[in-house]
Amino acid sequence: MIALRLRQLKMERGLTNSELAELTCTPLSTIVRLVSGQTTNPTWDVMLSIAEGLDVPMDEFSTRQNKRTIRENEMNHMQKYRVLGSSGRQAVDECLEREYVQWLRLLQKKGSRISYKETIDRIYDLDKEKLDRLLSLLDELERRGQL
Repeated sequence: MIALRLRQLKMERGLTNSELAELTCTPLSTIVRLVSGQTTNPTWDVMLSIAEGLDVPMDEFSTRQNKRTIRENEMNHMQKYRVLGSSGRQAVDECLEREYVQWLRLLQKKGSRISYKETIDRIYDLDKEKLDRLLSLLDELERRGQL
């Protein structure tokens, strides 16, 4: 996932989208679309400029590198979820949302005491809808200058 890896690299290096664009000689609009996930299949030249500007190998952005295996218990959860009716799924979704919000609050409270790896693992475990929501929140914080 190019967008996720770009956000990770930005966070690790404390870069804004503008700084990333300048560093990589890439138009800001292109960076914004890549970081937000709007552009998922950029040209080779764009990715080469970004990789060179960030001094990382091109395979940093390989989707194969970011694939994760689904653990057996996660597979069991998915199988159970799929056989539930709509009210059962809704109950699971609500419970998951409560737990997720609680985790975000804990993350905010603990700050740097939660490891980077733990944070990334939890982000990888989000479904697309939750990841999109998280990205929207991050974009809003960045617009406010709080990131």
